Amino acid sequence: VIPGVTFEGDRSYAGATIAIRGTSGATVPLQDDPVAVYVDGVYYPPDSFGVASLWDLKDLEIVRGPQGTLQGRNATAGAVLVRTADPEPNLGGYIEGDVADPTQYRVQAAVTDTLVDGLSGRLAVDQSEDRGWADNIANGRNLGGAMNSGVRGVLLWQGDALTARLASGFDRYYAREALANWSATAINPVGEALTAPTPGVALPEASQRSLEDGRFDQDIPTDYTEEVVYSSLELRYNMGP
Repeated sequence: VIPGVTFEGDRSYAGATIAIRGTSGATVPLQDDPVAVYVDGVYYPPDSFGVASLWDLKDLEIVRGPQGTLQGRNATAGAVLVRTADPEPNLGGYIEGDVADPTQYRVQAAVTDTLVDGLSGRLAVDQSEDRGWADNIANGRNLGGAMNSGVRGVLLWQGDALTARLASGFDRYYAREALANWSATAINPVGEALTAPTPGVALPEASQRSLEDGRFDQDIPTDYTEEVVYSSLELRYNMGP
Protein backbone atom coordinates (compact mmCIF):
# COMPACT_ATOMS: atom_id res chain seq x y z
CA VAL A 1 0.00 0.00 0.00
CA ILE A 2 2.86 2.40 0.83
CA PRO A 3 5.40 2.59 -2.02
CA GLY A 4 8.98 1.80 -1.04
CA VAL A 5 8.03 0.30 2.35
CA THR A 6 8.16 -3.42 3.19
CA PHE A 7 7.24 -5.26 6.42
CA GLU A 8 8.78 -8.72 6.35
CA GLY A 9 7.66 -11.59 8.53
CA ASP A 10 8.48 -11.56 12.24
CA ARG A 11 11.96 -12.83 13.06
CA SER A 12 12.63 -15.37 15.76
CA TYR A 13 13.39 -12.66 18.31
CA ALA A 14 10.04 -10.92 17.88
CA GLY A 15 10.90 -8.03 15.58
CA ALA A 16 10.08 -7.69 11.91
CA THR A 17 12.50 -6.31 9.35
CA ILE A 18 11.11 -2.99 8.12
CA ALA A 19 12.68 -1.69 4.92
CA ILE A 20 12.19 1.87 3.68
CA ARG A 21 13.58 2.62 0.22
CA GLY A 22 15.52 -0.64 0.38
CA THR A 23 17.29 0.17 3.66
CA SER A 24 16.72 -2.05 6.70
CA GLY A 25 18.51 -3.65 9.63
CA ALA A 26 18.16 -7.24 8.38
CA THR A 27 21.92 -7.81 8.31
CA VAL A 28 22.59 -6.27 11.74
CA PRO A 29 20.26 -8.12 14.15
CA LEU A 30 20.07 -6.90 17.76
CA GLN A 31 21.75 -3.60 16.86
CA ASP A 32 20.44 -0.12 16.13
CA ASP A 33 17.96 -0.33 13.29
CA PRO A 34 17.88 2.42 10.63
CA VAL A 35 14.07 2.46 10.86
CA ALA A 36 12.87 4.00 14.12
CA VAL A 37 9.54 2.81 15.54
CA TYR A 38 7.49 4.86 18.01
CA VAL A 39 4.31 3.65 19.71
CA ASP A 40 2.40 6.52 21.35
CA GLY A 41 5.61 8.53 21.22
CA VAL A 42 7.71 5.85 22.95
CA TYR A 43 10.70 4.46 21.03
CA TYR A 44 10.58 0.68 20.67
CA PRO A 45 14.00 -1.01 20.96
CA PRO A 46 15.41 -2.82 17.91
CA ASP A 47 13.65 -6.08 17.05
CA SER A 48 10.86 -5.54 19.60
CA PHE A 49 8.26 -4.36 17.10
CA GLY A 50 6.70 -6.64 14.53
CA VAL A 51 3.54 -7.16 12.55
CA ALA A 52 2.01 -8.81 15.62
CA SER A 53 2.29 -5.44 17.41
CA LEU A 54 -0.26 -3.84 15.07
CA TRP A 55 -3.53 -4.10 16.98
CA ASP A 56 -6.25 -1.71 18.20
CA LEU A 57 -4.72 1.25 16.38
CA LYS A 58 -5.95 4.73 15.54
CA ASP A 59 -3.45 5.36 12.77
CA LEU A 60 0.02 4.50 11.50
CA GLU A 61 2.27 7.05 9.81
CA ILE A 62 5.45 6.26 7.90
CA VAL A 63 7.93 9.05 7.17
CA ARG A 64 10.79 8.40 4.78
CA GLY A 65 14.26 9.28 5.98
CA PRO A 66 16.60 10.60 6.90
CA GLN A 67 14.47 11.81 9.83
CA GLY A 68 17.17 12.46 12.42
CA THR A 69 16.02 16.02 13.14
CA LEU A 70 12.54 15.00 14.30
CA GLN A 71 12.77 11.27 15.08
CA GLY A 72 16.25 10.71 16.52
CA ARG A 73 19.50 9.18 15.31
CA ASN A 74 18.00 5.77 14.52
CA ALA A 75 15.84 7.12 11.69
CA THR A 76 18.35 7.28 8.85
CA ALA A 77 16.00 5.22 6.64
CA GLY A 78 12.81 6.65 8.13
CA ALA A 79 10.39 6.18 10.99
CA VAL A 80 7.15 4.34 11.74
CA LEU A 81 4.83 6.33 14.02
CA VAL A 82 2.09 4.23 15.61
CA ARG A 83 -0.84 5.77 17.46
CA THR A 84 -3.07 3.46 19.48
CA ALA A 85 -6.82 3.93 19.58
CA ASP A 86 -8.24 6.67 21.81
CA PRO A 87 -11.00 6.19 24.39
CA GLU A 88 -14.48 7.22 23.33
CA PRO A 89 -17.12 9.02 25.42
CA ASN A 90 -19.84 6.43 24.79
CA LEU A 91 -19.90 2.79 25.85
CA GLY A 92 -18.63 0.58 23.05
CA GLY A 93 -16.21 -2.11 22.06
CA TYR A 94 -15.56 -5.04 19.78
CA ILE A 95 -14.23 -8.58 19.68
CA GLU A 96 -12.87 -10.27 16.57
CA GLY A 97 -11.07 -13.49 15.79
CA ASP A 98 -9.13 -15.08 12.94
CA VAL A 99 -8.28 -18.71 12.28
CA ALA A 100 -5.84 -19.96 9.63
CA ASP A 101 -4.25 -23.21 8.58
CA PRO A 102 -2.11 -24.80 9.91
CA THR A 103 -3.40 -24.16 13.41
CA GLN A 104 -3.12 -20.41 13.78
CA TYR A 105 -5.52 -18.12 15.60
CA ARG A 106 -5.76 -14.53 16.81
CA VAL A 107 -8.30 -12.84 19.07
CA GLN A 108 -8.56 -9.10 19.73
CA ALA A 109 -11.00 -7.19 21.91
CA ALA A 110 -11.48 -3.71 23.32
CA VAL A 111 -13.98 -1.83 25.49
CA THR A 112 -14.30 1.92 26.02
CA ASP A 113 -16.54 4.28 28.01
CA THR A 114 -16.64 7.48 30.07
CA LEU A 115 -15.40 6.85 33.62
CA VAL A 116 -16.21 10.23 35.19
CA ASP A 117 -17.10 13.60 33.70
CA GLY A 118 -14.25 14.58 31.37
CA LEU A 119 -12.34 11.29 31.81
CA SER A 120 -12.75 8.32 29.47
CA GLY A 121 -10.90 5.02 29.34
CA ARG A 122 -10.12 2.18 26.97
CA LEU A 123 -8.89 -1.36 27.64
CA ALA A 124 -7.71 -3.61 24.81
CA VAL A 125 -6.28 -7.14 24.71
CA ASP A 126 -4.67 -9.25 21.99
CA GLN A 127 -3.79 -12.95 21.88
CA SER A 128 -2.37 -14.95 18.98
CA GLU A 129 -0.69 -18.32 18.54
CA ASP A 130 0.96 -20.13 15.66
CA ARG A 131 1.56 -23.86 16.01
CA GLY A 132 4.62 -23.78 13.75
CA TRP A 133 5.80 -25.34 10.51
CA ALA A 134 7.80 -28.36 11.69
CA ASP A 135 7.85 -31.07 14.36
CA ASN A 136 10.97 -31.62 16.46
CA ILE A 137 11.19 -35.34 17.13
CA ALA A 138 13.89 -34.76 19.78
CA ASN A 139 11.47 -33.34 22.32
CA GLY A 140 8.05 -33.74 20.71
CA ARG A 141 7.52 -29.99 20.38
CA ASN A 142 6.89 -27.74 17.42
CA LEU A 143 9.34 -25.43 15.69
CA GLY A 144 8.58 -22.13 14.05
CA GLY A 145 5.64 -21.49 16.35
CA ALA A 146 5.04 -18.34 18.34
CA MET A 147 2.66 -16.89 20.90
CA ASN A 148 1.87 -13.20 21.38
CA SER A 149 -0.01 -11.64 24.27
CA GLY A 150 -0.75 -7.99 24.86
CA VAL A 151 -2.83 -5.71 27.05
CA ARG A 152 -3.12 -1.93 26.82
CA GLY A 153 -4.97 0.71 28.81
CA VAL A 154 -5.56 4.32 27.77
CA LEU A 155 -6.97 7.19 29.87
CA LEU A 156 -8.04 10.45 28.21
CA TRP A 157 -8.84 13.63 30.15
CA GLN A 158 -10.40 16.48 28.20
CA GLY A 159 -10.88 19.83 29.93
CA ASP A 160 -11.62 23.29 28.61
CA ALA A 161 -7.99 23.94 27.69
CA LEU A 162 -5.99 20.94 28.95
CA THR A 163 -5.98 17.50 27.35
CA ALA A 164 -4.04 14.67 28.99
CA ARG A 165 -3.57 11.18 27.52
CA LEU A 166 -1.95 8.33 29.47
CA ALA A 167 -1.27 5.04 27.69
CA SER A 168 0.34 1.95 29.25
CA GLY A 169 0.93 -1.39 27.62
CA PHE A 170 2.48 -4.81 28.09
CA ASP A 171 3.50 -7.17 25.29
CA ARG A 172 4.90 -10.67 25.63
CA TYR A 173 6.36 -12.66 22.74
CA TYR A 174 7.31 -16.33 22.94
CA ALA A 175 8.85 -18.21 20.01
CA ARG A 176 10.27 -21.63 19.22
CA GLU A 177 12.49 -21.09 16.21
CA ALA A 178 15.08 -23.34 14.63
CA LEU A 179 18.76 -22.56 15.07
CA ALA A 180 21.23 -21.24 12.52
CA ASN A 181 21.47 -24.34 10.38
CA TRP A 182 17.76 -24.00 9.54
CA SER A 183 17.90 -20.26 8.98
CA ALA A 184 18.10 -18.16 5.85
CA THR A 185 21.48 -16.97 4.61
CA ALA A 186 21.99 -13.20 4.51
CA ILE A 187 23.34 -11.46 1.41
CA ASN A 188 26.07 -8.86 1.84
CA PRO A 189 26.13 -5.53 -0.06
CA VAL A 190 28.22 -6.91 -2.94
CA GLY A 191 25.65 -9.62 -3.62
CA GLU A 192 27.59 -12.67 -2.40
CA ALA A 193 26.09 -15.12 0.06
CA LEU A 194 27.69 -15.11 3.48
CA THR A 195 29.26 -18.37 4.61
CA ALA A 196 27.33 -18.42 7.90
CA PRO A 197 23.50 -18.31 7.99
CA THR A 198 21.66 -15.58 9.87
CA PRO A 199 20.10 -17.11 13.04
CA GLY A 200 17.39 -14.48 13.36
CA VAL A 201 15.87 -14.89 9.91
CA ALA A 202 13.70 -17.94 9.35
CA LEU A 203 13.84 -20.14 6.28
CA PRO A 204 11.75 -18.95 3.34
CA GLU A 205 8.33 -20.57 3.26
CA ALA A 206 9.18 -22.65 0.19
CA SER A 207 12.26 -24.06 1.94
CA GLN A 208 10.30 -24.79 5.10
CA ARG A 209 7.85 -26.94 3.17
CA SER A 210 10.67 -28.83 1.49
CA LEU A 211 11.71 -30.45 4.77
CA GLU A 212 10.90 -34.13 4.68
CA ASP A 213 7.55 -34.68 6.42
CA GLY A 214 8.07 -31.38 8.23
CA ARG A 215 10.23 -33.08 10.87
CA PHE A 216 13.80 -32.91 12.06
CA ASP A 217 15.83 -33.79 15.14
CA GLN A 218 17.26 -30.87 17.12
CA ASP A 219 18.16 -31.63 20.71
CA ILE A 220 19.02 -28.02 21.60
CA PRO A 221 16.65 -25.60 23.37
CA THR A 222 15.44 -22.87 21.04
CA ASP A 223 12.88 -21.05 23.18
CA TYR A 224 12.87 -17.27 23.10
CA THR A 225 10.84 -14.93 25.30
CA GLU A 226 10.64 -11.15 25.15
CA GLU A 227 8.58 -8.73 27.23
CA VAL A 228 8.00 -5.04 26.56
CA VAL A 229 6.41 -2.63 29.05
CA TYR A 230 5.81 1.00 28.19
CA SER A 231 3.94 4.08 29.42
CA SER A 232 3.36 7.39 27.69
CA LEU A 233 1.91 10.64 29.06
CA GLU A 234 0.94 13.33 26.57
CA LEU A 235 -0.16 16.80 27.68
CA ARG A 236 -1.69 19.42 25.40
CA TYR A 237 -2.76 22.93 26.45
CA ASN A 238 -4.71 25.31 24.25
CA MET A 239 -3.39 28.81 24.85
CA GLY A 240 -5.77 30.39 22.34
CA PRO A 241 -4.84 32.72 19.46
